Amino acid sequence: MISIISADRKNQYLPQLDSWFTAQWEPVDFYRGAEPGSAVPDPLLAIEADELLAGLALSRYKAADGQYLGIWINALLVAPAHRGRGIASMLITAAQLQATLLQVSEIYAKTDVPGLYRKLGWIDLAAEDDCMILKKRLLS
Repeated sequence: MISIISADRKNQYLPQLDSWFTAQWEPVDFYRGAEPGSAVPDPLLAIEADELLAGLALSRYKAADGQYLGIWINALLVAPAHRGRGIASMLITAAQLQATLLQVSEIYAKTDVPGLYRKLGWIDLAAEDDCMILKKRLLS
């Protein structure tokens, strides 16, 4: 059974997730944009039988309208052997919950797989480079 957990800074799986992110893109700051009064949720991990399957990092950065700091999905990666199991969707849904707990009204992502987000109710905002910027409204 897959568990989605919030990983504090001492979590045993964070070095492995960090190495995955670095190999795929570049080093990812798990707490990008964290400032006093501006929390960034801990990374989310998908674990099964003590094995890391996937991870997601969130950040605070200017919202798409540039008016305030928003919560963004900064990085999301599922290990190749575990793709196609719905794990990315589970992590995105958990990220939405984390953002809701911070009482933000929207969450954003810049991704090269927009279809994954669209099927979870996210809407397109803009195309940038070879990616799409999307958002999901969380609070009324």
